[in-house]
Amino acid sequence: MRNLNKLTGVFLLGIFLTLNVACSKDNDGPADQLGGESTMTMKINGKLWKAHVATVMTVGDTEDGEDEKTYWVNMTGVKIIDDSGSEELSESISLSLLLSGAEFNRPKKSYPVGSISNNQFGYGIIIYNEVGSESEGKGVYVSMHPEDSEQQIGNFTVKDFEIGDQNFLGQQLGKGYTRLSGTFEAELYSYDGTDTPPKKLTITEGKFNLRPLLGFGV
Repeated sequence: MRNLNKLTGVFLLGIFLTLNVACSKDNDGPADQLGGESTMTMKINGKLWKAHVATVMTVGDTEDGEDEKTYWVNMTGVKIIDDSGSEELSESISLSLLLSGAEFNRPKKSYPVGSISNNQFGYGIIIYNEVGSESEGKGVYVSMHPEDSEQQIGNFTVKDFEIGDQNFLGQQLGKGYTRLSGTFEAELYSYDGTDTPPKKLTITEGKFNLRPLLGFGV
């Protein structure tokens, strides 16, 4: 349960930081605030989706009574749909991964994606927030099969990485990924409790090449 709570916390913090940059973009656009170096793209039901802001965040911790660190890795992308009004409309996707210390240091392999309740090392989850989500849960799709929550319904593949010292506004936060790239695919299902049966989104050709947000990096 502790792992699950922390994985959820890292996911929420990653979404908050990325949305904050997206919503405070200047005339040059949010990509320029990140040096234009972080990218995330995919196809949703065959339609191309490209993030305006994308980032990776790593949080390391030591479990009670354990010497080896565990690492929560969150990869987030935000696409601005409409910024003409007083409130910006956006879509976001978050890919979260729980790694052991050994996996953190040698992450180049494929990882299964499934339910958020399956918080084992080397296991990932995906949460996608659709545009116009006005009520809690509405427009949220998760990597959990509606008939079998233990079923694997996707995968991440890490192809390249760099590890360095992280800091946030001058505070040292320990080791983390300063660059992470790879691919992903999954089936996601609506999670608002009103769709019968739940709606399905198919994600294919997912690619990410990520660096931390400015202020949360080396």
